[in-house]
Amino acid sequence: MKKILRAILTTIILAAASLLQPGEANAQTPKIRIEGAWEVILTGGGGSFNLRYTFAPGKTISEGTMIFSTELDAGPGVVCTPSLGAWKRISANQFLATNKAVCNESGFVFTIKAFDTFTVNDSSSAFTGTSTFIGFDENGDEIFTDEATLTGAILLASPPPLFAKIPDAAPVKKETPGRYRKR
Repeated sequence: MKKILRAILTTIILAAASLLQPGEANAQTPKIRIEGAWEVILTGGGGSFNLRYTFAPGKTISEGTMIFSTELDAGPGVVCTPSLGAWKRISANQFLATNKAVCNESGFVFTIKAFDTFTVNDSSSAFTGTSTFIGFDENGDEIFTDEATLTGAILLASPPPLFAKIPDAAPVKKETPGRYRKR
């Protein structure tokens, strides 16, 4: 009888312990999340620019990858690839992100690395921070440095506004090119 009671008690204790472990893991899971698409305004000496950041999860809840793109090129005649990089949580609501793009200005190829530090609000809907940009030539020599502030807001999926004016498609008149017309 003692063996049966001991076995039942051991089973109950093991079951309770296994139920507590997921609760402990959930208590340790950070409430502040950055995964998703963000509308970001970068403000520096050259003015303000609208950016798009997309944060994706990684191997753990405290790291991942990112893509950063802009509405315009880095300058007149400068064409850059989208920036690819990584992010890392450094505290409950503070993050680091590093990304890199390759640019071409009339045959002069250079790399821009951006180092961001930002703090996300408690509802995971906005962040503020700073960014340091460093440009390197093909030999890896530093050619410029610039600093800016960042202000971001998460993009959320939503239906179109009620009574939105959606333009009607105008009928397109198809006309046969002159060289194919009957004469």
